[in-house]
Amino acid sequence: MKIVFLFGAGASYGSGSVVPREPPLGADLFDRLIQADGSKMWRTYERVLKKSEYYQNRGDFEKFFDDFARNENVITVQQLHNGIADYFTQFECAPNIEENNYYKLISNIRDNDLLKVSSFSSLNYDCILEDVMIKMKISYKDVLEKSSFDNEGLNLFKIHGSCNYVFSSKNWNVQGASFSPNINLEISVMAVGREEAFEFYSKSYASGLWRVMSLYNSLKEFKSSRKTMEKIQVFWQNEIEEATHIVVIGTRFMPHDEHIWAPIYESDAKLIFYGDDGPSFKKENMKIIENEYFDSSCASFINHL
Repeated sequence: MKIVFLFGAGASYGSGSVVPREPPLGADLFDRLIQADGSKMWRTYERVLKKSEYYQNRGDFEKFFDDFARNENVITVQQLHNGIADYFTQFECAPNIEENNYYKLISNIRDNDLLKVSSFSSLNYDCILEDVMIKMKISYKDVLEKSSFDNEGLNLFKIHGSCNYVFSSKNWNVQGASFSPNINLEISVMAVGREEAFEFYSKSYASGLWRVMSLYNSLKEFKSSRKTMEKIQVFWQNEIEEATHIVVIGTRFMPHDEHIWAPIYESDAKLIFYGDDGPSFKKENMKIIENEYFDSSCASFINHL
């Protein structure tokens, strides 16, 4: 048995026991970014953004950022992209971790002796899942290169990058240098703590770099370490190919996200999908559990294996 879990924005949103508050879904992201506890960079551009022709699409954040990234100055796009990264850096599990749904799910996996046959993958920029595993003393590693598989611990694939991904310091020294936002830096990546990542990008020589996250648009394009992130997606697709079970929690089916849904469709694994809107495709061995979300999946997924 090999189980691959895929978490989307709905998982972190519905995980519960998160500070300073629950992270938003895409429909609310624009409004949250410009609030007092949102992104300083987005508040700087608030007046301009609200007057733009794209403002009407803010409820569909991918559509909004599609139009914005295609038509606006690349420096502004970079600053707003990095502002999203800074915003998601703040989220962590609250002290009452036992009430968190990531905690409940992982506890159930551990109690049923399934950790050794499980791997986690996430579309989220935040690190709530990682924070929970650290506090639970669950051994895991971010799969960033082929050698990652040689390390001990559960595999974690951050398919769209992460707010805590920084450039490996052993491979570069750019103090005093500056970079055009049109340049894609192909530098190896490492995962660090959220506070460490924020500090890294606060330094003058790093503040002008694209964060190692895909743009929040329909293309999910990377502006830095593109080849590294594409390799991570290939590693994940191989994991999906080898899976016997795929459990999807808090992820909307978006047909244009072929890098996610094509491997799942082509897999022979049993697909267990929690949420209202399952995939539009039909395949054998697929279980769509409607009107049930992260809270119910914590306990019930074991019944569908």
